[in-house]
Amino acid sequence: SPGIERPLTSAEDLVRNLGRDVEIDAGDEMFRGRLVAVEGGEVAVVAAGAEQRVALKRVATARLVLPW
Repeated sequence: SPGIERPLTSAEDLVRNLGRDVEIDAGDEMFRGRLVAVEGGEVAVVAAGAEQRVALKRVATARLVLPW
């Protein structure tokens, strides 16, 4: 069982984790921050006060970032 660090593999997984810290690999870019929206075919992450958006179809992998 992959447990709490399991990959987020669908838009539904991302929606369930809104408000949590995530790391998203979009191939040529990495996004890390608070997941704030999944809408209009895009994922929005806020880091250091700036919102970054990436198209869902570009997301290669996504996972939760846990504070250890």
